[in-house]
Amino acid sequence: MLTHGNFRIDDELEIFTAVTGNKYRSDANDFLYSGDNIDGFSHEQNLIIHGENADALVMGCGHRGIVNILDNIKGYNVKTCVGGFHLFNPSLKKTAPEETLSSIAKELDESGISFYTCHCTGMEAFEYLEKRCAIKYLYCGETIEI
Repeated sequence: MLTHGNFRIDDELEIFTAVTGNKYRSDANDFLYSGDNIDGFSHEQNLIIHGENADALVMGCGHRGIVNILDNIKGYNVKTCVGGFHLFNPSLKKTAPEETLSSIAKELDESGISFYTCHCTGMEAFEYLEKRCAIKYLYCGETIEI
């Protein structure tokens, strides 16, 4: 089923799409297309898991940008975020510029959220962020408790 905007599955699960904002956009997105156009990722889904004391955000590659995604869920009590930040361009084998990483790190650090990221963030970007905010790398097969 295709969804638009927010879609409540049940009391604990909610999907949201159509993330707005363009803060600290990853240039890696310029190499990803939908048909003949650069993909805008308005279809990309994110999941909120509503917990008893806090919520968790689960996202895919975060093509719309982790900061923009967080800005779109300000009313939630998110304490954990799991997903990629798409800060590495595999076509060019380049990481997002330090200025972008610095801005993202500042916003993540101020959020009070624990972050778990994975492959599409890129190891160089992860190592930069790890020194500046609460972030851990998830490898295939690892589990976390939220």
